[in-house]
Amino acid sequence: MKNSLIVNKENWINATQKDIWKVITSPEYFEDWMFVPGKVVENKKFGLGSKIEWTNERNVVYLSGEVIEFEPPRKLVISLQDISWKAEVQEGSVTYQFHLFESNNGTNVKFHLGDLSIDPDGKKWFEAYASSNEIGSIEKLIQRLKTKDSLETANFAESNDENSIAINPSKKDGNSQISENEEIIRKYYASYEDKGRKNMESLLAEDFVFCSPDDPEYIDRLAYFKECWPFNENVKHFKIEKLIGKGNEAFVQYECETVEGKKFRNVEFFKVIDGRITIVEVYYGS
Repeated sequence: MKNSLIVNKENWINATQKDIWKVITSPEYFEDWMFVPGKVVENKKFGLGSKIEWTNERNVVYLSGEVIEFEPPRKLVISLQDISWKAEVQEGSVTYQFHLFESNNGTNVKFHLGDLSIDPDGKKWFEAYASSNEIGSIEKLIQRLKTKDSLETANFAESNDENSIAINPSKKDGNSQISENEEIIRKYYASYEDKGRKNMESLLAEDFVFCSPDDPEYIDRLAYFKECWPFNENVKHFKIEKLIGKGNEAFVQYECETVEGKKFRNVEFFKVIDGRITIVEVYYGS
């Protein structure tokens, strides 16, 4: 008889049930917080009966899910079925769940995944999800969205001054592109915090290049993941102090805190084309 492989985690988030529910049930945010992002099959409002698919690098569906319980803003249950399982499992026997409980101190988020013992690679998936941090990623995303909303509100107010040059992301012109590119750049740093290589792969263009004082000559995407990406294991948090964008280009000044508690500051240059990062140049600070 196989031992059960069930992941159960919980943590408090300083946010309302409503804010958390919006994030976990909005398909456009899945890539920002899911350990392995899935995609909704139908182009309709997410809810009871919605279907989700997970694909491999050859774009072949290996895992599918269907929402079987949807109780806003407190309960989401997705029933799973994998092509590697020898037989189709009964609906609800392998699930991906969130339960939200709000109080005066925030919202307690409970996460459940399993039973994975039916999967030939169940132990590997169990260990991966046991060490992942979906709840932390959700909290960080909510913080970023709140910061963005605050900045957009401030920029909108400033834009009413005819002498102001503040960006107004609500206008349907080149400035809206700046806002989108800034969000892509923020996702770049969030991928380091969340150890999300798949998220990072989706952000970098195929012709992406990178350089720094350690790599004065541009290196390509493959070399970047080999030489630079492993640094994500040392990253605890990026504090973006300044992000100044114009067209497809932007400069970022940040403070990075490592898992050992050390802090340093750098400036980086980005170029974003068609929603993907094509260039990152690092200029070391202190």
